[in-house]
Amino acid sequence: MNEIPAERKLLFYGGYVLIGLGMLLFVSVLLGCGSKDERRMPEPGDPNFWSQAQDRHQAFKDQSDSDMTRAFLGMGLMVAGSIMQSVGRKGLAGSGVVLDPEQERADMRPWSRMKGGMVNDALQEVDAVKAFTKQAEEPRTEIKIRCRSCKGLNPEDAKFCNHCGQPV
Repeated sequence: MNEIPAERKLLFYGGYVLIGLGMLLFVSVLLGCGSKDERRMPEPGDPNFWSQAQDRHQAFKDQSDSDMTRAFLGMGLMVAGSIMQSVGRKGLAGSGVVLDPEQERADMRPWSRMKGGMVNDALQEVDAVKAFTKQAEEPRTEIKIRCRSCKGLNPEDAKFCNHCGQPV
């Protein structure tokens, strides 16, 4: 029952892929990758200077619009990948997509058992807990005192017999 279903694993790792693709798209904008218009700038003495400058400006505007689209697409892919990872990690109910407490408990069972095991491992490293468990494991010798009157066994710190009530 501690095994995570294959669909959730696929969703989780698919989220990694989307985050990676989104980062590549976003970083490609920052690094200036993509199709650039490599035409040279027009010279001011050129007879078609203004028309060439306007063409150059329009090409730059188109390129910046394309860069913005890639940047937002990259960010969208990163957000979608994070959501996919959350759903893959915790399940639909565990991530809050479906409001069903029973299903959430079932979805989160592998993680809660893992965390309980980690807490147990951490507690075993605490010196006070080690001393307590060691003390609990050691067999204690119990001393009993026999009553002179009824021959009943009583704890060593008893002042009177538990059976007959006489002083021990």
